[in-house]
Formats: sequence, C-alpha cells, structure tokens
Amino acid sequence: MDNFEKNMITIKELQLSQLFLSHTKIVKINEWFSSDLTNFSPITIHSFSWSEKPVLIDGHTRAFVAAQNGIQALPFILEEDVISDDLENLYHQCVEWCKVAQLHEILDLSTKIISQAEYEDCWIGRCETFLAKQDKLPKPISDPTI
Repeated sequence: MDNFEKNMITIKELQLSQLFLSHTKIVKINEWFSSDLTNFSPITIHSFSWSEKPVLIDGHTRAFVAAQNGIQALPFILEEDVISDDLENLYHQCVEWCKVAQLHEILDLSTKIISQAEYEDCWIGRCETFLAKQDKLPKPISDPTI
C-alpha cells in the first residue's frame, strides 16, 4: 500500500456516475477483497469543470465493497487524458441521473444492486442509448467560416 499513500482520496469526496451495481461483481470482489487493500486496483477519477467533486469514472463496485468494509479512503488514478465530448456528455448525464436518484455517496448504491442481466440492460443499455442519441445530434462545425 505504500505506493498508494500519496494518491488516496476519501470515499465521501467522490461524485458518483453510476446508478446501479451488479450483484455478480460485488460477489466476485468480495472473494478477493482485503481490508489492507493489498489486492486493490486504484479507482479512476476525473476532474470535470462542471463538477465540484472528482467524478468516479471506474471502480464504483470496488469502492462500494471497500466502504461496506469500513474503508474510508482509497488509492486512485487521476485520468488526465482528454475525454471526447460525447463521453464527457455521457459522464455529465450520468452524474445528473445520480443526483436525481439521490445517490450522493457510494453506500447509497446499496439499494441499487441488481443482477448482472438487469445491470447490462438497465445501466449499460441506458448509457448506450444515450450515446446513440448523441451520435444522431448534429455536430458543431469547428470552423465557423465554413
């Protein structure tokens, strides 16, 4: 864990961007999870200009299992690569969905645990539908003289 000590974030600081958790994924993580975080891959966060908190973009289930086990801070990787406009729009929409659903902290997802099939349909399907709608929107012209 020494490698992570400089890059730790408290779980309560995170902005969620996911409405559901897969029960199957929770079970699998519980099989290897250790409270000393020896096998824990860092969660991934991104700082968006429109969010007051760092947005959790990968690791909701791992963060949930950690919080269930009393862990208050996790190792993280700050995603610094440029994210496409479509993907940023998706994350923004996901954060808005979380706010509407009153999902403010990772343990709020305890009432949103569903089967893997439901997860793929309800969550992955919802995100894919949103992205498909984005593809159908007219793209802004980068050069206003055209």
